[in-house]
Amino acid sequence: MDLDQMLISGKYWKIKLNRYETKARIGAYQHERLHPQRLRLNVSVYVEKGAAPVSELSEVFNYDRVIEAIEAVVQEGHIDLQETLLERTAKRLLKYPEVAAVQIGSEKPDAYSKAESIGVEAFFSKDKERIKTE
Repeated sequence: MDLDQMLISGKYWKIKLNRYETKARIGAYQHERLHPQRLRLNVSVYVEKGAAPVSELSEVFNYDRVIEAIEAVVQEGHIDLQETLLERTAKRLLKYPEVAAVQIGSEKPDAYSKAESIGVEAFFSKDKERIKTE
């Protein structure tokens, strides 16, 4: 069983964006440089919980920031690798002081005719100690 140690710790909220679809100029091959491709992303953002109970919108991380980070990277121009897209998006999200870590994955659903998609996943953290298990 794959346990999410950060969530189990009780110290973080896990905000999830599932199967967000956008178009991006992505790919290392010449034919991929010509036209934007469909791209699907899954993003989990681990946000530190405060000491007080949450009761106001102003007390939580704005979910729109996740989509804004993705779209900002996509709008920067052509990206050769999915790995680069993930790194740049995670870096933008980790700039927020309350964000401790980002788990992010991307899929290119039209890359291979005999597969649903091809994708990459990664985990980025401000503090590597946060992902250790007891």
